[in-house]
This record gives sequence, structure tokens and C-alpha cells, in this order.
Amino acid sequence: MKKEFFFSLFGHLTIFLFLSILGLTSKKKMPRPYPLVYRVSLVSGFTSPEPKPGVSVVERKPKKPEPKKPAPEKPKPEAKAQDLVKTKTGLGARAEGFEYSYYLNVILARIGENWINPYQTSNFQFKCMIFFLIQRDGSIADAKIEKGSGNKIYDQSCLRAVLATAQLPPLPQEFKSVHLKLHLEFEYKP
Repeated sequence: MKKEFFFSLFGHLTIFLFLSILGLTSKKKMPRPYPLVYRVSLVSGFTSPEPKPGVSVVERKPKKPEPKKPAPEKPKPEAKAQDLVKTKTGLGARAEGFEYSYYLNVILARIGENWINPYQTSNFQFKCMIFFLIQRDGSIADAKIEKGSGNKIYDQSCLRAVLATAQLPPLPQEFKSVHLKLHLEFEYKP
């Protein structure tokens, strides 16, 4: 075994030295390319030209800016259903009297993590609406299928995603209601 080791070591060293010598002799000295440098001259002492003889120069006084009037305040929207906040995965949320889209995005992300679409590789299109309440502490209550897709397996997978989430972050302190009514839309388009 020692004999094979020494032959292998000798062979590898010979090949290494041969390639090193070959590499040193074949390298040609190539000049390094330098970046292009552009010379520019700066304009100094720029002054306005003198007026021609016989031409009178009239100086205008700048107008005083008019004071800006404050824009009329827009009335705050009353408690009504918000536009649908949607994600790329096909989840959308519509909340009644709720203006905090960042919170809705968190909800969609959490529930989206628990949603396993049974028809993910099929060509079928489904849309299911789940209704549930979010309590002040973030717990989910009264989850039910509000509008089914016509496919019980798909509808149950949507409901299961909401129930599996169980706990969400607490509602924002600025939101004063006891609970948040949420309509969650699960839409699958291949």
C-alpha cells in the first residue's frame, strides 16, 4: 500500500510541476486596458452679455407669491366594505369598516401559509368566499363558507385554511370595534 501511495504522490507532483512550468512560459505580457478619460473644460466667469448701444434694459420686479389656501379636507369614509385586498396566490380580503390594509396583508399571508389547494395542478377555476370574525385578541370565530365554489373539496380546503390558522395578531389599537367581520376570497385560476 505504501508503494502505491508513493507512486501516486510522485505522479501528481510531476504533473503539477509540468503544468506550472508550461503555464509560466505560455503567459504573454498583455497591457492592461485603462478606462477612457475625457478632458473637459469648465465654463468660468459666465456673465450676461452687455446690451447693444441704443437698446434699453428694463428690469422687472418679481411678483409676490400669493398665499396658498389650505386644501379643503376630504370627508373620512364612513364604515363601509373596503375594496378587495388581494395577493398573488389568489387570496383576497374584504373587511367591513376597516382601513388598515397592512393588517389585512398579514392576515392573507398567515392564512395563505395554511392553504393547500387540492386542484393546484388542474385546469379548473374555483372561487370560494369564507366569512369569519376576528376578535380583539386576534382569535378567529364563527368561520363558515359564505359562497361556495360548487366543489365541496375545494370549499373545505379553504375553510380548513382559516380554521388551521386559529390565531392572528391582535387588531390594531386604532380600530375601536369589538371584532372585525372579514370576507375572505379564495380564487384559483390556472
